[in-house]
Amino acid sequence: MTPFKSISINAIQVGEDRRSLDNNWVEVLAESIAEQGLHTPISVWPNDDGYTLIAGNHRLAAYKALGRENIVAHIRDYKSENSSYIKLEEITENLIRNELNALDRAQAMFDLDAFYKGLYPELKQGGDRKSADAQNQTAIVAVWSELLEKVGMSERSFRRAKAIWKGLSKASIARIYGTWLADHQASLMLLAEQTPNVQVEILDILQAEKPKATSVAEALALINGERVIPKNEKRIAATRSNLVAMNHDERVAILSGFEDEIREIAQMNGWL
Repeated sequence: MTPFKSISINAIQVGEDRRSLDNNWVEVLAESIAEQGLHTPISVWPNDDGYTLIAGNHRLAAYKALGRENIVAHIRDYKSENSSYIKLEEITENLIRNELNALDRAQAMFDLDAFYKGLYPELKQGGDRKSADAQNQTAIVAVWSELLEKVGMSERSFRRAKAIWKGLSKASIARIYGTWLADHQASLMLLAEQTPNVQVEILDILQAEKPKATSVAEALALINGERVIPKNEKRIAATRSNLVAMNHDERVAILSGFEDEIREIAQMNGWL
């Protein structure tokens, strides 16, 4: 079977476990394909009814939007390839080709780590650096570093993303999807550091009909019996801190724009 060939779009099945399409990205791809053609073929493997998509869901959707009937695909040999390699390719492509929210990214990085370690179990077991396998293990770690660079993520960012997915309970994840929390990494990280029971309490507060807190940090403060500092107090404190950090000329430049307010305050306090 030829590795690359044009196949019927109608013969391609897309798995139900795929992340939903980003319609804006599909439009961008469709415009690019219409002008320049398809630079990277999709990947599929044969099945009894045609083909199963491995990688390229958005490219496939762009072709459908353009009304195309066929698309160039890389036909993979599923009998000889490890399914983990194929899943690794799918996860990597999602990370590279689309903007994910913080929660989706956390899941993708957790899955990426799991599949990579499935391919190279030496990473789980550690190893004797003096052994004959030491060089091989070093090479495997180097490949991992290249993979992170490919998806545009540092080792530190990867560990944070993985910790979010690992720390959140399944119940919390279900409640977070579709909310502002799904794309707020700092809040997700703080939530993931709490026990499942505390996560429930925090989400109950934030998702109440009339929330008493507007952030994970505020909700956690309420649970711990601490005072929640109003936003206006936070702004005042931050502004005061910034003014103190400025030199004389910088403060004058800022305050000169508030002459009327300054005169009013001076009169109120008898400074004039």
